Amino acid sequence: MKLLLRSAVATAVSLAAVACSSPAAPVAASAPPSATGYPVTVSSCGRDFSYAKPPTRVVLGFPGTLDTLTALGVQDSVHGYVLGSLGKLPAGAPAGIVQVSPDYTPSRESMLGAQPDLFLGNDEGQLTGEGTVSYDDLAGIGSGVYIMGGYCAKAPAGRTLDTIEADVTNLGRIFGVDQRARELNQEIETRVARAKASLTGKQLRVAYVQSYNGKLYANSGYPAATIIEALGQVNEFDDLKQSWAEISREDALHRKPDVLIVNVSDGKPDAAVAEISKTLAGTKAVVAGHLLTVDAADFEAGGVSVIRQLEDVAAQLAKL
Repeated sequence: MKLLLRSAVATAVSLAAVACSSPAAPVAASAPPSATGYPVTVSSCGRDFSYAKPPTRVVLGFPGTLDTLTALGVQDSVHGYVLGSLGKLPAGAPAGIVQVSPDYTPSRESMLGAQPDLFLGNDEGQLTGEGTVSYDDLAGIGSGVYIMGGYCAKAPAGRTLDTIEADVTNLGRIFGVDQRARELNQEIETRVARAKASLTGKQLRVAYVQSYNGKLYANSGYPAATIIEALGQVNEFDDLKQSWAEISREDALHRKPDVLIVNVSDGKPDAAVAEISKTLAGTKAVVAGHLLTVDAADFEAGGVSVIRQLEDVAAQLAKL
């Protein structure tokens, strides 16, 4: 998971250019993509990638990212996904999508065997080239790369709603569905405004936390900060320099969040809450019973999945 396995900076390589050879698959977009308006060049993590036509053989860096492509109407472009051991495809996914690799950092062999024309990554750390696929490998088969959420090795991901909207805009350009991307961003803004309004001015100090392998982690950056700030709440971990950082129990006990949001990665929310409650016993949020749970899959998938989690958080906060 990018939350816990952020990798080292990938080796600098030449800029990649995409050459697609397979015909475009039919899609469910309101305005089907075509070669009109191509080529387009879209930057990701400081690298430029050029597309001569819409990608038709996409490999996802996390299964749930399919939701954003579905919202854009280009879900039929997906061939496969990696990180299958920690995530699953959303309900209603098109038939025929395959698991390319169960690993977070896919091997060179598995990715080259899949022959993608776009790798839609979860984190630039998936492309280290250290026993895994690299930018050079993908460039060699004509594959573009786009990293969701700007989760790049050399720069922190953005913290605001603009990060999600930029992903939607850029994917709209890559797939030739710019109009649908504009509509989707308008829908996102409407959903966020509605969720914020549901809190009727309530403002709380909120901390995103997760327990993993006996250690306590805090998330201060994307997408936790995006959700907290978009809802008009206060990010308890705003002072942390890392987006996702291990913190000591002592540090956590000195903080006074009104609410703890527990990121659940194994489908066992009750167990996750019990563990956090034990670790942070006596804190304001635990004493008040203000522990909310969210699905780590939405956190990982980025894009519209983050908006779904934002709405979930707003609904839970409204009940406090």
